[in-house]
Amino acid sequence: MTLPLTIQVSDPRDLVPVGEFVPLRMIVALDDSAPFKVIIPAGGVRHLRAAVSTEMLLRDVTLSPGDTVSVTVGFRFDTPGPQNLRDFAVQVNPVGRPDKERGFMPLPDHPFRAVPSLDAALSLELTRICAYGEAVKVEVVLQNQSTVELRELELQFGPVEVLRSGPLVRREARLPAGGGASFELIVAGGEVECYAAATIAGERVESRWVRRIPGEATSSSESQAHFSFLEPRALTTDRLTLMPEGGGSEAILTNGVFPVRGGKSRYVVTVHPSHPQASSVRLYAAAGQVEVEAHAKSGRQWPFLITIVDNPMFTQLVRLDYDVQVHGAPLRGEFHLSIRPSKFRVWTFAATLGLAITLKGAASVGPVMFRGDGGLEFAFENLAELFERRWIDGLQALSIPIIWTGLWAADRIWRPLQEG
Repeated sequence: MTLPLTIQVSDPRDLVPVGEFVPLRMIVALDDSAPFKVIIPAGGVRHLRAAVSTEMLLRDVTLSPGDTVSVTVGFRFDTPGPQNLRDFAVQVNPVGRPDKERGFMPLPDHPFRAVPSLDAALSLELTRICAYGEAVKVEVVLQNQSTVELRELELQFGPVEVLRSGPLVRREARLPAGGGASFELIVAGGEVECYAAATIAGERVESRWVRRIPGEATSSSESQAHFSFLEPRALTTDRLTLMPEGGGSEAILTNGVFPVRGGKSRYVVTVHPSHPQASSVRLYAAAGQVEVEAHAKSGRQWPFLITIVDNPMFTQLVRLDYDVQVHGAPLRGEFHLSIRPSKFRVWTFAATLGLAITLKGAASVGPVMFRGDGGLEFAFENLAELFERRWIDGLQALSIPIIWTGLWAADRIWRPLQEG
């Protein structure tokens, strides 16, 4: 039986986040020519693959001919993928009609996608550091709380007029599962707005947040309180060890610096807190240079797997910060990595730069060495003659090792300046 009933969905979405309940508002109208009333029973909305919350549909909804009502339920998908509103069905029971005329009416066709939730995957917290007159300096701490990597993460902060210092746009190419990053903002206002977008499991998702500045005065007496220009953080000095991921010799700490190789080399850094009441340790990544993945705690040791994604031409010094939680308060520690070029970095650059020069030199040396019919015994005599008359052509044939030697020597001079 065809029911004289229409159902429209108000503001249907094209994307819905996985793992979160999303409201579904329906406008239900019974034609004024209908010969009977209909009832939408409490809980009368279903979907075979989605969890449906009918907390806002706890009572039967009765429609008389000509009536129009609004009905709202919530739904949640636990896995990403394509979906369609027509897979939702609303139970409709004609009043005074046989039970066989009761049935489910599908919603209008509207395809959409269930995508990973950025709100669930990314944590963004503000920690107050100090005050600068009417402005407040805060640390922005990002943490990937999901089990998958976040790619092409972009954060946009505003309103622009309240941001006194710090990034307006911040990008992270990769934020591994469990990884984090931090930076600072100086804000002259009570809150910060943030638009965030990232690619999760191949899906581009976005979200918007508003974060209040922590520690803001809430009463007139507090607003008159005097703030010092700088509120220094409590610091900690702990024992640190660093070893290659696959095993090997422990890196030797020299002048407070661990030497490491670039080009996606991986190491295990272990923090041994000096405070006996330490409850957790958090190591922060260096954006675009060092990625961090937390490993399971072992006794009073907190290990972290770090990946040196940067591969500089010359030695580069990078600082990594970490927090040790003691009685709910963070103690800030730091150490430095001396990122040195990987074994093939300088060779690759020297080969690229010197290839054309080398080929030109080889083209000059080859014909001279083997000219005439004298055979191999005259080759070295011809080569000596070349170096006497056109020594620059012979030198060009050795340009790659010469360039490599020059770069190697320059790095050895530059490295002590970096490492202090």
